[in-house]
Amino acid sequence: GGNVSGGDVMGANLSGGRLVGSNLGGADLVGARLWGANLVSTRLWGANLRDAHLVGAKLVGANLGGARLVGVDLGGADLKHAELTNSIIINPNYESLTVNSSTEFNNATIDDSQFIDYITQYT
Repeated sequence: GGNVSGGDVMGANLSGGRLVGSNLGGADLVGARLWGANLVSTRLWGANLRDAHLVGAKLVGANLGGARLVGVDLGGADLKHAELTNSIIINPNYESLTVNSSTEFNNATIDDSQFIDYITQYT
């Protein structure tokens, strides 16, 4: 995978992109369009994903620890085995989001009690 660590890709259209194993740690992905992107095992630690569109994205095994997920659209995204420790999740759209018992939300800041109830069913 590529290395865009700390890069500014704000508003980029990466829909359907294959970014498997890429390093996007600390990247500014505000408003990025990542519909259906393959982000398996991608490092997004500390990335700013405010208002990003991750509809149907494959984030299996991705590291989103410390990421800012404010207003993010996770509809239909696959977060199985993903790491979201210390992430900030505020006002997400999570319709049909897939998580499992290996998805980690330790110390995550989450403002939506319904989202907490949703993920608690599976994690």
